[in-house]
Amino acid sequence: MKQVSDRCYLFVNAFKHSTDAVLITDTEGTIIEVNQAFCDLFGWEHDEVIGKTPGILRAPQTSDAFYARMWQAIETKGMWKGEIVNKKKDGSLITVLLSITPIIQDGKKVGYMSIDIDLTEQIRLKQRAEHAERLAVIGKMAAKIAHEIRNPLASISLNAEILDDELKADEIDKEEAHTLLKAIIGEVDRLTHLTHDYLQFSKMSVINTSAIEINTFIKELIHFTNNEARQHKARLRFNPGKPLMVTVDENQLRVVLLNLIRNSLEAMENGGEIEIFIEEKEETFEIHIRDNGPGIPPEIRESIFQPFFSSKDLGTGLGLAISKQIINAHNGAIQLANSEGRGAHFIISLPLS
Repeated sequence: MKQVSDRCYLFVNAFKHSTDAVLITDTEGTIIEVNQAFCDLFGWEHDEVIGKTPGILRAPQTSDAFYARMWQAIETKGMWKGEIVNKKKDGSLITVLLSITPIIQDGKKVGYMSIDIDLTEQIRLKQRAEHAERLAVIGKMAAKIAHEIRNPLASISLNAEILDDELKADEIDKEEAHTLLKAIIGEVDRLTHLTHDYLQFSKMSVINTSAIEINTFIKELIHFTNNEARQHKARLRFNPGKPLMVTVDENQLRVVLLNLIRNSLEAMENGGEIEIFIEEKEETFEIHIRDNGPGIPPEIRESIFQPFFSSKDLGTGLGLAISKQIINAHNGAIQLANSEGRGAHFIISLPLS
């Protein structure tokens, strides 16, 4: 009996003095106990939370569907674990690693226990590392900009001088003047494209999310790019799934998808087909973009997301780097799938909420 009492005392002390926030509810979701770390993390007094529900921690942006999937996982798998944004008593938000497990006694479920681990410091360290990496890349980018801009400027200067001579002539060759002017405009457009990519990459991605129906979003995107695809003798194919509401920055996601689609169109010199489809997972959804072009050679597959890497003669090498940056800011991932020589197949994985 003493051994049982000692173990109970040990468990109670472990609960009380844990540095992670621990919350215990009954089977109806009513809070019956919290430890001091919970009170310190979320700003509540112990007696204020007893009798309430964990809904006091719910952040406004966390959807009903997210919680439904969470509880479905708990009931079917016996636990749930993942990152979530919670709300403190003062209304401020905090990102935590949350795990929820049922409490079983004599073979019967008697409640639930959740453990919240504060991720603030880990997020801060990650941001510092990303900032240091970005500074290093920006230093490299400055040298790259000088190199990339030199040729278009030289071309503009040369064509402008020739055009000036042409305009001073007694008889102006309009066709020659038009050709020179067209060349100047082309180089200006190239500079505009270069500076746009560099500026976009140099900025930290700021994500402004909203709820959208992803199938409708992609159908509208395909409608927008259909003419461009036809010019490349290519076809865009999308098989919509069931309606799926997701939370993304639709403008930034559009940039990523357009970049991948245009890369495929440029790769398929003799036309082809680009297939887009969606797969829903437990906590994420995936957007697949797959073409039947020549594919990406194995020797460069590891390099395609690196800044300034490009297999194109006039590419900035920032398209996929920007895409990766945007998806990372969504807490997602982008990868090149192994398509075994049957074209390129990119997979974007994003949180459902």
